[in-house]
Amino acid sequence: MRTDMHDHVVTAGGAVVTYEVRGDGPGLVLVPGGTRAGRHYHAMAGQLAEEFTVHVADRRGAAAGRGPGGRLDERPVAEACGRGFCGEGMGHTLEDDCADLGALIAETGADLLFGHGYGGMVALETALRHPVRGLVLYEPAAGPGPRVTAGRPRGFGRAYTLSRHAEALVRSSIERYRGIKAPMLLLTGERSPAHLRRAAELLRAAVPGSCLTAFPGVGHNAPDQEDPVRVARALAAFLRSV
Repeated sequence: MRTDMHDHVVTAGGAVVTYEVRGDGPGLVLVPGGTRAGRHYHAMAGQLAEEFTVHVADRRGAAAGRGPGGRLDERPVAEACGRGFCGEGMGHTLEDDCADLGALIAETGADLLFGHGYGGMVALETALRHPVRGLVLYEPAAGPGPRVTAGRPRGFGRAYTLSRHAEALVRSSIERYRGIKAPMLLLTGERSPAHLRRAAELLRAAVPGSCLTAFPGVGHNAPDQEDPVRVARALAAFLRSV
């Protein structure tokens, strides 16, 4: 098995994207959620490294907090996510995050993606731009199209939660993902907020051939906190078939 290592890729725009590599096998990229960094997925990556080469990405907001020796400082990550979504107010967009992920895919040859929350939105948008072989998403933050700050437009969370038009907004925006051809597994937790579970259901209905699994007893943070082993096992079982 490949020993753990850290690496990076420089994008066409000059951004440095860092990632950790574990295991040996088909290439898989884990894209963290909005307020999370790569190291929050170590338990999941360790489980998956038994049969995949796992590339645990750090998005720009998280990478900015990397200190001496590669140690990640929580404080800059928290500051970057102060408004709820990494990147808002940090001068980069969702399109930048997709370009970063595309550069990582090109550098490593990994063609399997997992995204959590906002990371799921990055994975979805990237799958529209780059050929991928399989896609697993845990409650992706699917919403309006890519020309927004990293995460969602300012105030979108409040509008999504309170507006009676929220489902129509999400339903119309999700239609753009109908063109994704890669096999796609959507995961959700029965204890997650209803709007996240509903968005996953709408996405499954919109994308031909996709499927949805709901985990009992967990919520939105199953991949990084509540039950990363169960999520990893479901992910591995699905990706073996693609």
